Amino acid sequence: MVSPHLLPEPAIVACRADLQLVTASVGVAPFAPDATDSEPLLAAADAALYEVKRAGGNACVSRAPE
Repeated sequence: MVSPHLLPEPAIVACRADLQLVTASVGVAPFAPDATDSEPLLAAADAALYEVKRAGGNACVSRAPE
């Protein structure tokens, strides 16, 4: 498991008459310059995103494609 990088405090947004708490969960994967297929990149970014969500969200995780 990759250690997530926590994002800054959640933003508070006024939506109609209510205040909404907004957070972000980000999964990142680097794309190699010599790569010929985007599927491993998308799979790595998706896995990183769900890792963040399982850990509670509001963070960013990076994973390298396999």
